[in-house]
Amino acid sequence: MSETSGYILGEAHGETERLERQASIDPVRQRALLAGVRAGMTIVDAGCGPGAVARQLAQIAGPAGRVVAFDLS
Repeated sequence: MSETSGYILGEAHGETERLERQASIDPVRQRALLAGVRAGMTIVDAGCGPGAVARQLAQIAGPAGRVVAFDLS
């Protein structure tokens, strides 16, 4: 029985590209603002994958805020 390290997010180039496209299409910024995310906040992105959403959250948080993003891989 062979064991694989099959965690695909962030490791497979095609999957990373797909997630990047999805984040750019999905109205992440609008949803974050509706949820109350504002400049200067500390935001946690658990399960961030390649970080596409975390980068958008960082733009909202601005230089006075921060984003802590982590993923299993």
